Amino acid sequence: MSDDLLTIPPDASPLLRRAAIFISVGDFANADAYCERVLDETPENALAYLLKVMAKCKVQKAEGLVAVPELAELTEFKLARQFADAELSAKLDELLRERERIITAARPLCEACSRRIQALQELLAKPLPDALAAEVKARIEAENKFMAVPNAAAAEREIAATAELKDRIEKIPPILKACAARQGTLRKLLEHKGLPDDLAAEVRQRIEAEQNLMRAPDHDSAERETAATAELKGRVEKILPILKACSIRIQALQELLARPLPDALAAEVRQRIEAEQALMRVPTPEAAGREAAATAELKARIGSDMNMIEMLRAASALRQEVLRNLLQEGIPDDLADKIKARIEAEQTLMRNPTTESAEREADATSALKEKLVPYCRTQLAELLPKLEKIAQDQNVPKSDRKTASRRSDKIRALLEDQGTDLRTLGYESERCQVEFEGLSRYLNHSDIGLWVAVGFLILFAIIVFAFLV
Repeated sequence: MSDDLLTIPPDASPLLRRAAIFISVGDFANADAYCERVLDETPENALAYLLKVMAKCKVQKAEGLVAVPELAELTEFKLARQFADAELSAKLDELLRERERIITAARPLCEACSRRIQALQELLAKPLPDALAAEVKARIEAENKFMAVPNAAAAEREIAATAELKDRIEKIPPILKACAARQGTLRKLLEHKGLPDDLAAEVRQRIEAEQNLMRAPDHDSAERETAATAELKGRVEKILPILKACSIRIQALQELLARPLPDALAAEVRQRIEAEQALMRVPTPEAAGREAAATAELKARIGSDMNMIEMLRAASALRQEVLRNLLQEGIPDDLADKIKARIEAEQTLMRNPTTESAEREADATSALKEKLVPYCRTQLAELLPKLEKIAQDQNVPKSDRKTASRRSDKIRALLEDQGTDLRTLGYESERCQVEFEGLSRYLNHSDIGLWVAVGFLILFAIIVFAFLV
């Protein structure tokens, strides 16, 4: 085999020719081994040393040695020059001169390449995504290979490739900064209370997508993620006022629910709260308008009704208090049962007061009060003979007899007038019991019935007067 630099003579040893064949096919290990065998036989074989240089530098043609760094310093190359004949020595000298010319011509390319490698190493020192860091390392390796065999054509390719990579990397910091800002915005959206679960899940997915972009940033992906995040942010910001207003309405409804509302109104308020909570799960402008109107209508209705309700309750409470005052000792059982039933009816009214029911209960309580009139007349009729007895007793001082006689006449007049109402009877009963207290000492202390009647009359007069006043 032969090339412009290396020619194996036909009479060369078979081992040398075999080594040259191994070089030509790229089997450098066997080539070196066969060269060693040749040198064992002929230690000063320049061609064998030259083939060892080619095997060591892994070049298949001798002309390729021109690209080997520090070629002249290799021991095998020095030995090849030392033992070369005139023809081979001239070729090796020309090889070195050619290499020097190439190095001189390539020095600007190498210097530029060195600057590119330095710039790439500076980029590698920055916190780059793993994929991009791997690209930078691959680029440095390619530039180092170019340094070994510099040429103008390859320089243009390496310059373009490195410039494109640097351009992409220089675009990354703004991408990462914008991506971090979008993630911060998305996390703030998650802080809003009441954000629907499905929308919150979308926000979390968006954060993950932005994090993936930060691991492998590129301009196209950044544009897609920016658009997607902006669209989601716009949707969330549209519903935030809805959620805020809805939350305020729910709070107002809960405050209403804390008031002593009638059962029916309280049920309406609870239904309204449930409707507002359903709106918070699926907020839309249309539904928000409907719910706001419905809640406003209910609040207005409650506001207008509450004054009347409080008045009805106050009146019912007053009637209950009067009825409870009537439940004293001495009231017949049947009358006491009716009073208790009236109190229960008034308590039922308190829970669900309406104008109609309040009128019914007021009429019923008034009717019960009217039933007390004959009862009061009976008690006065039982007291009348006792006062007449005191008026006729000569042992009683004259002034007290006159008082008893005057009170007897008053009771008799009240009993004869069938139109006397409960208010008048109660008032006069109170006057009778006050005056009778001073006269009762003249009565026979053994007359237990009289004392019971007098005691009950006093008690009943106080109750009736309190009820009417």
